[in-house]
Amino acid sequence: MSDARNVARALRKETRLVWIESPTNPMLKLVDLAEVARIARAHGARTVVDNTFATPFFQRPLEHGIERDEVRVDVREHGDAHRAGCS
Repeated sequence: MSDARNVARALRKETRLVWIESPTNPMLKLVDLAEVARIARAHGARTVVDNTFATPFFQRPLEHGIERDEVRVDVREHGDAHRAGCS
């Protein structure tokens, strides 16, 4: 995903959504959001970015043409750490 050309090659005629994780996990590589959004839009697909690590505050995906951003915390994975910090 860190190379937008790979996204263009992976798209199929039935692709309707491109889900991006940026920075990537676990390598923390940044994705060229504007380029991936342009490629997806030209294909007729929508884009969503998971900004769990960078948060939309720092990466600003909507300003790069991404249609929707998500910041999620999986409580099943991180719940114990969060509870430990609150005790």
